[in-house]
Amino acid sequence: AARHFRLVMTARGEGAEAYAISEMSLYGCREHQKGGVSAAHREFDAAQACGGDGAGACLVTTSSVGYDGQPARALDGKVGSGDPPGSKDYQRWTEGSCTHTDLWDGKQWLRFDLGVRRQVARVTLIGRAEETHRIRSNTIYVGDNAEVYQNATRCAYNYDYQHHLQWYTWETECVAEGRFLWVVQPDSDHLTVCELRVTARDPSPPNGTTYFVARRDLAPVVSKVEPSRGTTAGGSDVTVHGSLFTSSPGAINVSFGGFPCAVQTVSQTGGEGGGGFLVCKTGASGPENGGVKYIVVTVEGVGSSGVTPNATFWYIDAWSARTTWGGGAPPTGGGGW
Repeated sequence: AARHFRLVMTARGEGAEAYAISEMSLYGCREHQKGGVSAAHREFDAAQACGGDGAGACLVTTSSVGYDGQPARALDGKVGSGDPPGSKDYQRWTEGSCTHTDLWDGKQWLRFDLGVRRQVARVTLIGRAEETHRIRSNTIYVGDNAEVYQNATRCAYNYDYQHHLQWYTWETECVAEGRFLWVVQPDSDHLTVCELRVTARDPSPPNGTTYFVARRDLAPVVSKVEPSRGTTAGGSDVTVHGSLFTSSPGAINVSFGGFPCAVQTVSQTGGEGGGGFLVCKTGASGPENGGVKYIVVTVEGVGSSGVTPNATFWYIDAWSARTTWGGGAPPTGGGGW
């Protein structure tokens, strides 16, 4: 167990290149108390074991039904004919085991009801062998609302079907908790699922382990700072524009290169580009610690903003300011200058 981790790039010398990381997902677990994972956290295929006792009927619904591709086919447990040889999951439409929507409007979905809230770990989708492109952009959500998926946790996005184990199979990590699992087809195409497998765990007991995923898209973002400079003595009122700020000032911590900036007000609207903003009062850095500092906004229980060129503040003093000279009067010109 640890609080911090460090990613180190070890390439060096001639030919070494700079690395830029645009996205990172961190998977881990949060312990409620010592003792490790409860025995109740067995892993099983939830698509074949629904309800609290694992013996309930599994329910699956699709946004529309076409060509008699009934939703229940996604959970029928059937595998392909083995043609070609060695491809036991290879399924053709003629084998009668694939779902099929009637529409192709970019809004088609399949909703799987686990019967109770569970911890989902992995999902496997087997698509139609003749239409492999239909799973290349599928998105998976997990949540507790049976009516809409937009507010659920997006736990997986199939960005490139070329990376599959086979071209018709998508197996992915999907770390989220909820009762309903949604498979969404955002492209203008039918959604066809020949088999759905969901690796899940029983709900978290009080003394067990709750799994979580750290997501960059839920963390606060800083887009603009004004003014972008101020005295090393502190006391400057700075407006930080951005998004995903909480409305409670007490739940936000703002750091200017490690020096605190006390939050005065927060608004989730009225900021640059339609976002929100906060106003904070800078702490003193002292003349010896002046210079450009990166701004980090941390929302309690959510996460911290990333370091960007737009999120900087320059601790600097004018020549005439006493803070430049440790509180004393600035030197005066004379002699040859």
